[in-house]
Amino acid sequence: MKQLKTLPHDEEFFSVYAMLIRTIRRSKTAAQLVSAATEIGIIYTASLSALQPIFPDVAAVIALGVALLGTAVIEIGLRVLAPQSVDAVLYRRYAGLHLPMTIAVALLTIVLLGTSGLLSFKNSKVIVDTFAPEATQQETTPVDSIYQSQEQEERILFTQDSTSLAERFAAEMTATSTAFDQSIAVKERELRNYRHKEIRTKQSFATRKDQVLLERDQLKAERAQALAQLERQRQAAFTDLRTAAKDALTLVSTAYTVELDSIKRVNTLALQQRDTTVSNYGLGLGWFTLVCLFIFCVAVILDRVHAKGSGIEDKVEISQYDFMPSVWINAWQALRERLNYWFQERIKRFQDATPPAPLPTDREELYDPTTINNIKITLRLEQEAAASEEDNVILIPSKRRQIGFRQATENTDTERAHTKNSCAIKDTPTEYDLRQWKQRLKDYKKRLGRHTQKKLVTERRGETVSSRTLSAIENNQKWVEHYTQLLEQYSNLNKD
Repeated sequence: MKQLKTLPHDEEFFSVYAMLIRTIRRSKTAAQLVSAATEIGIIYTASLSALQPIFPDVAAVIALGVALLGTAVIEIGLRVLAPQSVDAVLYRRYAGLHLPMTIAVALLTIVLLGTSGLLSFKNSKVIVDTFAPEATQQETTPVDSIYQSQEQEERILFTQDSTSLAERFAAEMTATSTAFDQSIAVKERELRNYRHKEIRTKQSFATRKDQVLLERDQLKAERAQALAQLERQRQAAFTDLRTAAKDALTLVSTAYTVELDSIKRVNTLALQQRDTTVSNYGLGLGWFTLVCLFIFCVAVILDRVHAKGSGIEDKVEISQYDFMPSVWINAWQALRERLNYWFQERIKRFQDATPPAPLPTDREELYDPTTINNIKITLRLEQEAAASEEDNVILIPSKRRQIGFRQATENTDTERAHTKNSCAIKDTPTEYDLRQWKQRLKDYKKRLGRHTQKKLVTERRGETVSSRTLSAIENNQKWVEHYTQLLEQYSNLNKD
């Protein structure tokens, strides 16, 4: 089915707006492309978010297919329905069966226009966000590396200072303890000397021993006090060291936090600027898509008004293929019939091969084989029935039409005159049509050559040429002469 347009009746009106309408048609196509691009984006995004949890592997492909199909439905529907809606108003198709068609077309056009405008306007921000460059974000990796390095250095320094401090106080405590231990050992030896002296002299030195014991205990007490003093100093030194290390780590952490905050503020400001840009340009693109939709509507209206004012009408050229079943239906029907024939033929063959039921075996019949004669029959075509006078002749109807310039009737052997229905090729022209005569002459020459070649091949083999081939050669030769004569007469008539 093809759609054709008639020539304009009002050429003056057509010429005035022809170039304008040509440009408007191009702008209409461009406007639809802009709308289609925005619609594909929003449908793809929505479909992908819905299909991702269900089909994570093929969600993108399915979403793209849904987006393309949905956009094609909207834009192709508008391209077909919008002109029909305008024509319904221009030609006042409000009566009879035109009324429900006009209402349905108008409603579908309004729905598709609203859907296209809504999707395009809503998706503009998504498109701008997709194609806009990402905001520049500063990395915190260098700052993190410096912080970790400084923190590690402070911890190593604290460990080294702690070890040095512990070793120093340990040495002092050891030296102090050793000094007091030697003094106490002296007092112990002095006490033992007094005891030995008492044994030798049989005298008592209790006062001297008590004084030595007292001095020894005083040395022990002084040793304990000295060690306790050193322990307090050690604890105080460690406390000061830990405080200093903590302060150093605090300074490092504070500097790190300040730098991180600075980077975050810069990154946040960049993101805010990008969001502002996307919002502004997205809103602008949304309004631009609505303008494109408006241009599409105006272009359709002006195009149809120009066609009506110029007197251009839309005609439809149909062919037999437009009303025939589709190739899929024919293919399925042919396959079904072929399978049906295949099964039925094999069932019939199996049925024919099945022997009949056996006769009763309780009684046997006797017969004389010599009294049975074979029955003979003769098979002949219907065309040969008149020449046959034999009995038991079975006539076989011919499945091919008879070929001949003059065909024999069924009951007589006389030839009948040539009519337009006795030609070998259907629809032979009888009026003066030079083109069809030439085509018929060409066809009959081909057929004559084919049958002549068949005759020559048969003669080379040493076989007898069939009467059907000879009749075909004679018939086609007569048709060639007939159309040659017609063309010569037509040529002579034009010369006169």
